[in-house]
Amino acid sequence: MSWTNVRGHEEWRKRFQHVWQRGRLAHAYLFVGPQGIGKRLFAIELAKALTCEASAAFDACDQCPACLQVMAGTHPDVRLMSRPAEKLEFPIDLIREVTSGLGVKPARAPRRIVILDDVDQMSDDAANAFLKSLEEPPPMSLLILIGQTTDHFFSTIVSRCQVIRFDPLPPLLIEELLLQDKAVSGPGQAKQVSQLSGGSLGLARQLADPDVFAFRQEWLKMWKQPRFDSVALAAKVNEFVEAAGSESAVKRQRAHLALRFLADELILALREAAVQSSDHPWCQRWGVEVLLRLTEALLDAESHIDRRVQLVLLLEAFTDRLADSAVR
Repeated sequence: MSWTNVRGHEEWRKRFQHVWQRGRLAHAYLFVGPQGIGKRLFAIELAKALTCEASAAFDACDQCPACLQVMAGTHPDVRLMSRPAEKLEFPIDLIREVTSGLGVKPARAPRRIVILDDVDQMSDDAANAFLKSLEEPPPMSLLILIGQTTDHFFSTIVSRCQVIRFDPLPPLLIEELLLQDKAVSGPGQAKQVSQLSGGSLGLARQLADPDVFAFRQEWLKMWKQPRFDSVALAAKVNEFVEAAGSESAVKRQRAHLALRFLADELILALREAAVQSSDHPWCQRWGVEVLLRLTEALLDAESHIDRRVQLVLLLEAFTDRLADSAVR
């Protein structure tokens, strides 16, 4: 019953069911893939399937005390922990809290389950503290780490986990889910948004916001003008970021989103250049060398967003650098 909530990852559900039936579950898994595709939901449904008290099959009933507690976040043997929004790295104090509780005998479930979400970045101290639990896993324990790519994890951590790579969701599925949730005005918008989402339902839901979609259209239109106006570009994206409210974490998410829109267009232009297609206006205008310089500047700005750099200064420096790169 509960697995009906998970869409687009049926093959992984079948594989987990197979290893569970054989009693071969690993002690640690690393779920990686783009944001907004359902990795966290899959982990929660897996925890429910492993702790359900009413079903002997690999499927939670969603009604027994164990299922209700997992969904409410109150099950004594299931912990779901996320990186605090104000932190750049997964804090060592949370890692210590996780590792100290793993050795405790489960209160009511067959095993203790810990899910660590958004854990791409760990400090050296946090990684070393966590590594001991991976090297000498306590009995009756299951660890699930969730991130975007293995590149952000220490190789020693990756080597001690079974890596599960989740694929982006199919566009037709995203269309279906957007219409089901009434997040869009109709099939036309659902199709347009799904094609821009890169397989991420989370991004698709953001794009369904009229203000976000309108910003994307205007933002890219400004980049296609004959001459860059770096001041106007910085002002436009800063206006978009500030409209998110007062929370720093939400503002930085919007800054990431603005750069994502530009990155998607640059990647499209580079792909067309690679197959010697000149249809994309940016290929005709700049050529591959300039496109690569723009991409380098974009990646550099992306890496600084979460480093507590003042956003308005970062965005101004970024647009100035892009303008300079494009006219060389």
